[in-house]
Amino acid sequence: MQTLSLSRTFISTAVASAFAVVAVNASADLSSRYVDNDGDMVADAPSDESQWADPDTLVFAYTPVEDPAVYADVWSDFWIT
Repeated sequence: MQTLSLSRTFISTAVASAFAVVAVNASADLSSRYVDNDGDMVADAPSDESQWADPDTLVFAYTPVEDPAVYADVWSDFWIT
């Protein structure tokens, strides 16, 4: 009985691990336009400085929720007054 329980535990752990690996690999894929040489899951700046962007304005946005007032304080440091 204990061998059967141990086998089920091992199989369950193996299956869960396989799903976790697939999920991490799927979410870690970047577009071919970007590279992540240091593996921190953030696209690295181009090594050629001529490809860098220097915009005059950066626009931050969030996904709307039922009540946007809930997040008003979160974005207050970004507002120009």
